[in-house]
Amino acid sequence: IGGDTSQLNVVPVLATLTFHSHEDCQNIVGEGNAYEKIVLEGGSSFGTGYHPTAQLCAKWIFDAFEREHLKMRNNYRVLDYGSGSGILSFLVLLAARRVGFDGNIRVEGVEVDPIAIEAARRNCNLNDYIEPSQVEFFAPMKGSPGSELWDTITGAISKDPYEVASSLPHNRVGTYDMIMANIIAQSLISLASTLASLAKVGCGRILISGLQENQIQAVMHAYSPYFENFKVFGTSDDWVVLEGTRKPGD
Repeated sequence: IGGDTSQLNVVPVLATLTFHSHEDCQNIVGEGNAYEKIVLEGGSSFGTGYHPTAQLCAKWIFDAFEREHLKMRNNYRVLDYGSGSGILSFLVLLAARRVGFDGNIRVEGVEVDPIAIEAARRNCNLNDYIEPSQVEFFAPMKGSPGSELWDTITGAISKDPYEVASSLPHNRVGTYDMIMANIIAQSLISLASTLASLAKVGCGRILISGLQENQIQAVMHAYSPYFENFKVFGTSDDWVVLEGTRKPGD
């Protein structure tokens, strides 16, 4: 993605889970034919859909909803940790809509960069998602890894570090049915206990990405105490996606 916001030029063709410009999409599906799309403004935040990790995450999201939507509970909660442009949040909402589940789902994103949160909110409007009823973006929970970075970044531009976004409330602990985190391996490792605490005990699903093959062992070591069936979902160009389910008990 690139250029200014007037370009609005990144659109996923979800039949193949690949990402193209509007012009490419027209060539693929035929001029004037309809297709599902997500539009992102140019150049404001991380997350365009082109990276191998985004492609793998998209496949996991759509597989999960197509396979398990009949077992999903009402008021299904999803956490997008390190939400960037909001691309994974929007993919969840789109996947849910495709299986008729969109009225019973809420996605919440957490991001350390206030500029990214503002961009994600604009992307919500571009895609006709309603904030906060369908999706909402937060700063990290106070005291959690990354909260000090938020305070440093926002403190340089505002007297109130939480003017741009509220911190993720502590009452979210143990409430998420699905957690996605597509961030670098070092951050994933430091967040292991935090993400585990946010997942529903005994059933919360987790998707971990942003690591490379030589980092699998370290990340699995951090998450295996909290998640069972924790394993590799897929790889692409040395990038890896891991998945698991929150263990019963504390």
